[in-house]
Amino acid sequence: MIKEKAQECASKLHIDNFSGSNGWLEGFKKRNDIGIKNVCGESSSVDNKECNKWIKNVPALLHDYSPDDIFNADEACLFYKCLPDKTITFKGQPCHGEELNDDDIVAMYSSLDTEEEERRRRRRSRRLLRDSSENFKS
Repeated sequence: MIKEKAQECASKLHIDNFSGSNGWLEGFKKRNDIGIKNVCGESSSVDNKECNKWIKNVPALLHDYSPDDIFNADEACLFYKCLPDKTITFKGQPCHGEELNDDDIVAMYSSLDTEEEERRRRRRSRRLLRDSSENFKS
């Protein structure tokens, strides 16, 4: 975008031999102290002290549960109407963004990593391989 604007300005100023190359852009950014930063969510949206307290309390919270009752779960989001996550800003200036657009598709996945679950997974995989090879033979 900067190169396009520079080319437009050069045309309006009747500068015919201007070349808005990548080298020119890098030099322009250095001369004007401009950098590209990731735009992140709200500043200080997570308190590190609270996270550390939570991590210390996890063993006590899990004490009364069997390993077969503890799942590791996470989510993955597809933000299909999301704005770019980078912006151009002057170096040294803080960069704050807004929360990402809520138009998304969320998939949650979990796993249970006990020995019994590992055996179930192996049996399931063998069964799938066997079934797929039988279908292939038909």
